[in-house]
Amino acid sequence: MSETLRETLSIFEESGAPLTTTEVADRLGLDRESTNERLERLVDYDELETKTVGTNERVWWQPRLSPKPPSPDRREHDLELCRTLLDHSTDSVLIVDPDTGEYIDVNETARQRSGYSREELLSLSVPDLEVDIDDLTEWHALVDELRANGTIAFDGRHRRGDGTTYPVEVTATHVELDREYVLAVARDVTARRKRKHEFERTKRCFEAIFEDPNILVGLLEPDGTVVDINGTAMEYIEADLDEVAGDPFWETPWWGAGEEIRADVRKWIKRAAAGEYVDFETDLTRPSGEQYTLDGVFRPVMDDDGDVVSIIVSDRDVTERKQRERELQENEERLRLALEAGEMGTWELDLQTRDSPIRSPQHDRIFGYDDPLDEWDFETFLDHVQTDDRKEVKRRFEEAFETGTWDFECQITRADDEQRIISAQGEFHFDSDGEPTRAVGVVQDITERKQRERELEESERRYHTLVEHFPNGAVALVDEDFRYVTFGGTPEGDTDVTRADLEGEPLRDALPQELADVVVPRYEDALDGQASEFESTIGGRSYQFYFMPVRDDSGEIFAAMGMSQDITGQKMSERYLRDAKSQLEAATEAGAIGTWEWDVQNDEMVVGQSFARTFGVDPDAAQQGVSLDRFINAVHENDRERVVSKVEDAVETCSEYEAEYRVWNADGELRWVVARGRVECDNDGSPLTFPGALTDITKRKHAELERQRTMEQLETLVDILPIGVVVADADGSLIRANDTAREIWGGDVFDAESIAEYDKYPAVWADTDEPVTSDDWTMSQVLYGVEVTEPNVYEISAFDGEQRIIMEHGMPIRDECGDMSRAVVTLTDITERREYQRKLEESNERLEQFAYAASHDLQEPLRMVTSYLQLLEKRYGDAFDEDGEEFLAFAVDGAERMREMIGGLLEYSRVETCGDPFEPTDLNALFDDVLVDLQLQIEGNDAEITAEDLPRVEGDAGQLRQVFQNLLSNALTYSGDEPPRVHVGSHHRRGKWVISVADDGIGINSENQDRIFTVFDRLHSREEYDGTGIGLALCERIVERHGGDIWVDSEPGEGATFSFTLPAADAADK
Repeated sequence: MSETLRETLSIFEESGAPLTTTEVADRLGLDRESTNERLERLVDYDELETKTVGTNERVWWQPRLSPKPPSPDRREHDLELCRTLLDHSTDSVLIVDPDTGEYIDVNETARQRSGYSREELLSLSVPDLEVDIDDLTEWHALVDELRANGTIAFDGRHRRGDGTTYPVEVTATHVELDREYVLAVARDVTARRKRKHEFERTKRCFEAIFEDPNILVGLLEPDGTVVDINGTAMEYIEADLDEVAGDPFWETPWWGAGEEIRADVRKWIKRAAAGEYVDFETDLTRPSGEQYTLDGVFRPVMDDDGDVVSIIVSDRDVTERKQRERELQENEERLRLALEAGEMGTWELDLQTRDSPIRSPQHDRIFGYDDPLDEWDFETFLDHVQTDDRKEVKRRFEEAFETGTWDFECQITRADDEQRIISAQGEFHFDSDGEPTRAVGVVQDITERKQRERELEESERRYHTLVEHFPNGAVALVDEDFRYVTFGGTPEGDTDVTRADLEGEPLRDALPQELADVVVPRYEDALDGQASEFESTIGGRSYQFYFMPVRDDSGEIFAAMGMSQDITGQKMSERYLRDAKSQLEAATEAGAIGTWEWDVQNDEMVVGQSFARTFGVDPDAAQQGVSLDRFINAVHENDRERVVSKVEDAVETCSEYEAEYRVWNADGELRWVVARGRVECDNDGSPLTFPGALTDITKRKHAELERQRTMEQLETLVDILPIGVVVADADGSLIRANDTAREIWGGDVFDAESIAEYDKYPAVWADTDEPVTSDDWTMSQVLYGVEVTEPNVYEISAFDGEQRIIMEHGMPIRDECGDMSRAVVTLTDITERREYQRKLEESNERLEQFAYAASHDLQEPLRMVTSYLQLLEKRYGDAFDEDGEEFLAFAVDGAERMREMIGGLLEYSRVETCGDPFEPTDLNALFDDVLVDLQLQIEGNDAEITAEDLPRVEGDAGQLRQVFQNLLSNALTYSGDEPPRVHVGSHHRRGKWVISVADDGIGINSENQDRIFTVFDRLHSREEYDGTGIGLALCERIVERHGGDIWVDSEPGEGATFSFTLPAADAADK
């Protein structure tokens, strides 16, 4: 007996009285499960006895070691007590005859667990109950072992009365009293086995988690004492497990020396010890100084009583994830600040849900709303667009559905009635089918910018006025006293008057008389607010004069400006330069061209604003001149070395320069550009300047890359297609074939270099066995410009020795000029399909012959039956009583219906074999004939039948008449209680005519709509509606012979519309 058991037994020795499981657990300081296991062991050692009290409490006591000899009454009392105790035992107690194996006595627990009555159980033997003892031979062997050893313990399984089994631990003892007995005590260990299994599974799960190299795991006592830490966690500190085991977890090196984090850990452990799952995330530092972030949980582990017995702390190093999150947040914040700085409003719309678009606050503020609107849609936007711009805005968005993007400016009226100008840009996102799924856009209030542009344009106009008219002439500013304030240029005429002679002097006194007479009146007009322009000849030269008032900010005139220009020989060249400059500016704007000039010796690069923005350089600094490195740094790192090398080569060789590369612009966008220039050198070959131009080719480059990706995808698709694909050049040279094509032809044999070489491929036409010439091949036809949509079918002799039947289609590929560039042919191996089709046709032909023969042969005996029934009725009708007459009527009716069914079956079998050739058929005339045939039925039902103008079709007029007659007859028959109303219509669809017969009758359930086209399948009894059940099946057969389909659309009580397709007869309809 172990020390722990002796310790447990001593409690009873000290107490001298029975104790419950809870009392023993409290004295030992253990949980109930561990205490119960110790007590059970002491029972096994016969040191304790036990019984259940109440529902789930047990009492344990020490048996008397030296009982006094009992009196007879006492013995009866003890026996009864023993019986009571045995019946209250939680174990099965069975007393067995060692010779027969039969049960002599059992306790109540054994009876309940076995599912038998006491009497039934006492009639059984050990092999009936013990699964592992098959017969008495095995039982006697066990008894022999008991006689030798006295007691044996073993695991077994007991069988219940319903055939189910359960695990037991059996202790068997050989007893000799008045005779031999075997006492067997069987304990049901189902729950214990289950707990053990669950424990093992939990243990394996814990070990798997504990050994996970990606998770830091620790096992703690409820008070936070470290029990175990996995290797992954130990890598984060400079200590061994032995150094931290037994320490409070908050004092271990993981948490550093900070009191705040240690206090947090203590709180987390305390909460976990109270049964709470505690999530945490914290930033820590490794001994090396490297910072990291842990994200984890303190998880309590509880026993069956809900008491926390340990704590598992598991966490992950999420440093990289947190870094990515911070970077994402920073990027989002930068984007937000950029949008706010640019006063841009953004929006995003899910076109599939059509919910109100997601918008930034700035978006609604642009339209005059301080608080965002709850709902916003395209109509809300258009309501703000001024009337004159709405049509253009709608057109731009309609174009965007095709182009994918929009970019326009328009005038809006804000919610506060203020007139503003906005710009709108955005793009659509499309799914794989080309349908738009999402729209993203940006709007910006550009009112101030447009105002500044207008002011700049006005300033530029004044500037151009001065520039255009000042060269080769003079400009002067005159005050209200008619004195020169300033003067520039050369005075008109042949005079030596200088600027010093004029400034500050009155006009009349300073100018020659001839010139004064010309300009003084014009200055007077200008000071009165009237501008003038004229030409005059002075001193033999032609001049252009301009006079205009000069106003201050309040609009008051304070001076007059006069300008003159010698326009001899210069007006034309200036106009030419002006036009050229306008064209260059337009080209620069349209092509996103920027220019540069690099002073190589001083490393000063002067560029335009567009160029500077492309490279993320301050435009103002770039106009003054910056180092080349400022621009090189913006080049994509993968292109930078190549660009630098090309620049150096051009400088060294004084040659031309051209490079295509990527740059990061000021908005952080990656743009594709092409740069071209030339290095200019002096006579010694030293580089002086390096001018050039830059073009943004991002869209073109993206298109090229997309085209390349598409080509790669198409190449992959061709390779994996389950049909063969062969591609030829315009001259007939075979340039590509996929694996399927090579398999069909039995090898890599597509090496023909022209149509003439196609004779090397042996084949015959599959339907005629005529040889296939080189011009007969589908590839040849396609190369001649024919689009082969109706397949060519050949029987080929493949190069692997096999005969195959193939089907080919072909399509010419043309370039943007419409010229043939490629020919593509697809080929499919239909050998098995053709064989299956042949067998199917033979089978159908045999079935039709059989149906015809069977139907025809049944007619004769049926006619005989009918004739004799009629003869019987005629001769002996008076001899029949009422029942006999009814029976005879049933027989006659049955024979008649059989005749109709055989007739219908015969007609059904003849659809394919006895039909007339197809020819153009006027359905209007055919329909009129059917109405004549059904005249009596129409009048009898008070029916109304209307029809549209019906088309001409290719078909068998007799069979089509049968279709119309069956459908109209059904419409009249199944009309319900009201007079029938039937309408016949038609419409054209993809080269065929769709004919429909619609009624307002009783309708058809959807689950029965396929049944109605089955032969002899009826939805109603003959007492309700007469018929054979073959009419619609016959219609379907006839329509299918014409290459069409027939179907019905119907709801119960809503009528039915039967529709079928027929081939068009007229070429225009085809």
